[in-house]
Amino acid sequence: MNLKEKTFAKVLIDFNSDIRKAKLALSDKRLSAAEKLILQGHLFIRDNKNTEVIGALQGLNPSDSQFIEAHRVMVLGSAYNNLTRFNEAKEHLEKAITLFQACRSQYFSFHASFTLFWVHANLEDLEPMKLELNRMERIAPQDKKQHLKLLRSRFCCFQLSDEETSAQKALTEIDRRVIVTGK
Repeated sequence: MNLKEKTFAKVLIDFNSDIRKAKLALSDKRLSAAEKLILQGHLFIRDNKNTEVIGALQGLNPSDSQFIEAHRVMVLGSAYNNLTRFNEAKEHLEKAITLFQACRSQYFSFHASFTLFWVHANLEDLEPMKLELNRMERIAPQDKKQHLKLLRSRFCCFQLSDEETSAQKALTEIDRRVIVTGK
């Protein structure tokens, strides 16, 4: 990852922990117009403006950077998922995962897999859910939020599989972590 991509990655990681920093980054001169548009897409998704995300990012030319392009298609996949356009969501998220893996970005690959997991969960498609859960476990969570996302995914998978004991264990672990961390 080059310096420019590292700057964008830091902004996106900050987005997960402090939304104010993400909003300030929209005026950061080190970020390209495409990067700012992708960041704006994340903010729009938070505000449930998924159609606006698709309008803005679908017309954006693919980036020469695999890392930036992976983010563009991941945000599009998230927006399509939120609009229940699951086939389009899957297509974009699978592409994002491939691109993140190519540029060895585990942190963001985890996020794309997590979103794809929930696309399959929305469809109650258990086998692909299990595949994404396995992929997330192989990546290994890199922070507390990712670990909670992994636990939530396990719970959902166990619940849909009618594995009540395992689902209860996952739920207990989620509760324990939420109480300890306050999140």
